[in-house]
Amino acid sequence: MKKVKFPTGIRFAKSKGVIDYTRIEIRFTYKTKPYTYTVKYEGLTEAKLLQAQLKAQVSKSDHIDPARMNLNQLLDQYISTRKRESTKISNKNNYDQFVKRSNNIGSMRIDKIKTFHLQNVVDQLIEEGIAPKTIRNYFSPISASLNHAEKQGLIPHKSPTKNVNRPAVKKTEVNMWSLDQYNEFITQAKMIADSYGKLNQYHRYSSHYLLMVEFIRHTGMRVYEVCGLTWDDFNADTNEITINKTLKYTTGNSFVIEDTKNSHSERTIPLTIEASKILEELYFHIDNPFIFNIGGKPFRSNNVARVFTKFAKELNMPLPFRLRDNRKLFISEALSLGVPPQDIADYCGTSIEQISKTYGRSDDQSLLKLAKRLSANA
Repeated sequence: MKKVKFPTGIRFAKSKGVIDYTRIEIRFTYKTKPYTYTVKYEGLTEAKLLQAQLKAQVSKSDHIDPARMNLNQLLDQYISTRKRESTKISNKNNYDQFVKRSNNIGSMRIDKIKTFHLQNVVDQLIEEGIAPKTIRNYFSPISASLNHAEKQGLIPHKSPTKNVNRPAVKKTEVNMWSLDQYNEFITQAKMIADSYGKLNQYHRYSSHYLLMVEFIRHTGMRVYEVCGLTWDDFNADTNEITINKTLKYTTGNSFVIEDTKNSHSERTIPLTIEASKILEELYFHIDNPFIFNIGGKPFRSNNVARVFTKFAKELNMPLPFRLRDNRKLFISEALSLGVPPQDIADYCGTSIEQISKTYGRSDDQSLLKLAKRLSANA
């Protein structure tokens, strides 16, 4: 290996007298107390940066000695590095679900936590009949925080999460609806919602939720993007709508407004005729800033999804097909009409690579068209 010239306080780690070129030791003294961190080696520049970060961290008044840090404190430190508020809340909720089934694992020193401690909790979740995907969600912040501890040199060994056996999640393919199936569904669902609304005041919201389902179908927007739309985002003169935020509920009636998913997602798009009609129908709610709202509160995505799935089951529609899959109907239709993938990507706030990977798949009909076109040219 090429010789690396480290600054003072950094060197390759040793294991039983043998140099380990995959890990480094970072040593320094603060207020006469020596500190040693063993971390994964990811390059000289990264090592220097990490050394500076560790020194700065130790000098903070609220610094916790890694030798005494417990899992609860580690989780708090890890969450503080997350940017999105909804992500922080989700991580904390999932973490709480995991540790409450353990024997005080949250108060254990992180360097004392072993694989079997974590495996016991995972096995208990399995015995309780918790779905594999939910178990992995509960385990995710534990894994992320202990991996963070390993990278930051807060534990003198590899993360114990790496050898934990978690139940596999079966990948489910979307049972895509045709446009005819969707049109029949939305017509029948509206009729049912109207009849429910006349019988029960509670069910009158179902027809409102269906309008959001239609709006996703006719704009290709993401669910959280639609939830966050306000009337200020709509330009009636140009018939355009601007997508520059998302809205997610956290706990109770609290919600957070955050940036769009990525840089591709922030955009201004002209609306289709169908989408414009939906906004016209909702315009009587103009006194509320949110386009899709009930009683002044923006829609909860979970409520809309629940109503959508309820009607899909009642009408014997092919499943699984979820609320967010209505976006796929818009993209699939655009592709079938020959709209350039780049235009679709820009309109839907995604990348052309994602369009090709997820939607640009051939089927029997498209392959048949290809053969006919080549035959005609011959």
